[in-house]
Amino acid sequence: GTGVIAEGNVIAGNTSGAIDISNAAIVGAGVRVATIVGNLIGVIRTTASGLFNTANGNQGTGGAITINSSTINTLTIGDVGASVASSKRNIISGTTGTGGDAIHITHMSVTGTGYIKNNFIGTDWTGVTALPNKLNGIAIESGTFQIGSTGTSTGNLISGNRNSGVYLSGSAVDGLNTIRGNVIGL
Repeated sequence: GTGVIAEGNVIAGNTSGAIDISNAAIVGAGVRVATIVGNLIGVIRTTASGLFNTANGNQGTGGAITINSSTINTLTIGDVGASVASSKRNIISGTTGTGGDAIHITHMSVTGTGYIKNNFIGTDWTGVTALPNKLNGIAIESGTFQIGSTGTSTGNLISGNRNSGVYLSGSAVDGLNTIRGNVIGL
């Protein structure tokens, strides 16, 4: 397909968010997707400490991954394949600054469904040590998302964050989002 693909990157130590898709229109004929998989965001695989990203903005308006004012046919954050490989998992931790969410989605139109699956949010790459994000693990203000899954080991590990593991507000609370199969808060 065509669209934004961020895969296999170490994104750490930035003075703003790690990945920002704003004012984008990734729609039209054919498969138009934004895919973010297999990234180490704010962490380094060889240590239990982080090299954190600073997500600045108004309180609660940004994150390590920020999707803002965009229209996308399908948004995927994490691995949604049938066989879940840890190499496709995003590790999103240690976000600081006034934005402070690991994933922040606002003013978003997903013409299909957005998927957030098989990520470690607020922990190191092993999923054992907390590396908290300043605010929420996942904050969604608009769009339709499946957070986690009913499949085995395809949910997210969302732990160690300073506020909510998953925070829905605005049009995101219209009953179209599902949250299932995740480990939240351990």
